[in-house]
Amino acid sequence: MIKIFFGSDIAIREQLTQQLISYSIDFQGYEEEELTEQVFLEILKLTSDFFDLLNPSLVQYKLDNRMSLKQFIQQILSDKDKYLRLPIVIVNDLVYSGISVEDIRMFIPKEYRKIERAYLVRKLEEIDTGHLFWRNLDLFRRQAELRWYELIDLLFSDESNDLGELKQIKDRFFLYKKKKQIPPEKWIDKASQTLLVEREDFFRKAISDLQYL
Repeated sequence: MIKIFFGSDIAIREQLTQQLISYSIDFQGYEEEELTEQVFLEILKLTSDFFDLLNPSLVQYKLDNRMSLKQFIQQILSDKDKYLRLPIVIVNDLVYSGISVEDIRMFIPKEYRKIERAYLVRKLEEIDTGHLFWRNLDLFRRQAELRWYELIDLLFSDESNDLGELKQIKDRFFLYKKKKQIPPEKWIDKASQTLLVEREDFFRKAISDLQYL
């Protein structure tokens, strides 16, 4: 579980919380008021240089020996939003300051990362397959010397006698084409029968580009 100390910015808190939940990250959130002196001292023990937690404007105090550490910490805690780089995250005894929404990804559990990678691979495969289908359909359409409207008439002429419904079907077809998405199975089967090719031919990568030009 990670601990996160929020600042007073409600919008950032909500964005971070939504991101943490969406990635199934187990976390405990703390209000700014809960960052007491004792808690802050415990956090400092986990850092090699606690100035990493502070606003850059406070670097000047590194060389200032006139103020004791206790006084310095009290000054910091007197206005946390001003002096600290909130939100601060603690995970596995490591401290991260000034965390943004984009930074949340570094805390994603390994299991979720595997699922996310698998999902991305599937989406990329779908995109690749969709592009293949429409490239090859266009190739076979040209080989058959058919214009798009002629092919569509052959594919959908028996779908409906209602002109409005038929227009909706044709609009759906062009939407699939525009997005390079794989259309319904029955449309693929119809295209196979109409163009006299095997269904698998729509998804072959080895079709010569010379035929396509």
